[in-house]
Amino acid sequence: MTREELDRVLELHRKLLAGEGGQRADLRGANLSGAHLYRANLRYANLYEANLRGADLHGADLTGAGLYEANLSGANLASVNLTDAFLYGANLGGVRTNWLTRMTARGNRNLTDKQRRQLGMRPPPRAGNARRCRNATDLARRLSR
Repeated sequence: MTREELDRVLELHRKLLAGEGGQRADLRGANLSGAHLYRANLRYANLYEANLRGADLHGADLTGAGLYEANLSGANLASVNLTDAFLYGANLGGVRTNWLTRMTARGNRNLTDKQRRQLGMRPPPRAGNARRCRNATDLARRLSR
């Protein structure tokens, strides 16, 4: 995809989000490796199987974006908003993040434990984690909350 084509898609997507017509960004399978998408507004964009290897997404908004099976390896995800982004099967190996990326991703229930580790996050605690409970009564009390 050329830079001009990408700019046209992003402009139409911006218009859609602003309520001025436009259309949803459909970047399905697009080769965006190494692309400079600094602070791009990709809310609810379709990035299914997109190649974003080494892309600069610093400060981008990926709220609700469909990133199924996308390759984000080595991408700069510092300050990226990943709230409700769909990352099923996405490759997040070697991504660069910061605390803000991890804060927006924290509530994302679509992340696997492996993806959480790749983002520098700890996996969420398991409900049946008996190490934190003294006995079966304590465990039952914690699970009933």
